[in-house]
Amino acid sequence: MSQADSIYCVQRFFAIGQQAFSCKDFRLAEKMFREAANLQPAAETLIGLGEALHWQGKHEDARMAYEQALQVDPACAKALYNLGVMHEKNYEYDKAEAAYERAWKIQPMPEGANNIAKCKRSLLKLEESEQWYRKAVEMGFGNAQLNLSLLLMLRGDYVKGLKLFEMRQQ
Repeated sequence: MSQADSIYCVQRFFAIGQQAFSCKDFRLAEKMFREAANLQPAAETLIGLGEALHWQGKHEDARMAYEQALQVDPACAKALYNLGVMHEKNYEYDKAEAAYERAWKIQPMPEGANNIAKCKRSLLKLEESEQWYRKAVEMGFGNAQLNLSLLLMLRGDYVKGLKLFEMRQQ
């Protein structure tokens, strides 16, 4: 196969994988992303593969796909973020926290701040968790105010926690 043919195949496999994923045909998406990654292991393709595996409940395989994406592009925020999700699903909050924080340094996102806060809460780093929830609230992440209110009540600050809880319902 010529280089031009290989590039064309990768592009077609990737495009079909994306379309299959958007139609929730995760098995076909997995197959297409795998074919593309076998020809050219690009981070974006490996992330697509990981997401297709994730939606099929193949979390360990998804984690490995994200790690492969990071081998290709160590500064890929999306791969780091998705790796954090996989660690969080396995209750590996310290690893999830580290992955989310690395992703945050590359590309700050409201959902990332919220997920860092959740991990810190699970690790009982409550003051740090509050700071991250506040960042997520400032950035406009939808559930961050609810999460912050619950954290404040967990810490015993019912007045502030209930006030925030009631504000989010308005």
